[in-house]
Amino acid sequence: MVIKMTFYIKCDYKIRRGDQHDDGDGSDYSGFDHEEFYDHTFHISDKKMNYPDATFSSIADKSYVVAVIYGDGGTFGRTDGYVQYIGPFLKEKAYKIAELINFCAYDNKSTQKYTELKNLINDKNFYASWMGYFASFEKVLVLCSDGTY
Repeated sequence: MVIKMTFYIKCDYKIRRGDQHDDGDGSDYSGFDHEEFYDHTFHISDKKMNYPDATFSSIADKSYVVAVIYGDGGTFGRTDGYVQYIGPFLKEKAYKIAELINFCAYDNKSTQKYTELKNLINDKNFYASWMGYFASFEKVLVLCSDGTY
């Protein structure tokens, strides 16, 4: 008999906001609004929680989700510390995906590796949010359904 497990992920973080309507003194992020989510702490549980960031179902005892932390913005503002969740996967596959994400984030001209990443994820709707025009990759983590990462 196959038992389907559901687990929930919630991320707590601190928030730092730059000055609104900065005069543009030439320092980092001057001239536009900036917000940063930092010190991410992930809570993973099979117990239902209020307002989870993501919910995943799996038939494995231990499942793994890849969490990509990235920044994004535009002409008039920027926010760092967004999280994109990808999964669930078995352990080996999750770590391979994390490895490919790291590679693609620093060598985004490698269409072969990106194609390998998309094929491994196997989701036709997958979009790498950290690879957008104004986006920037910060880091990737592998989260386990037992609460570790």
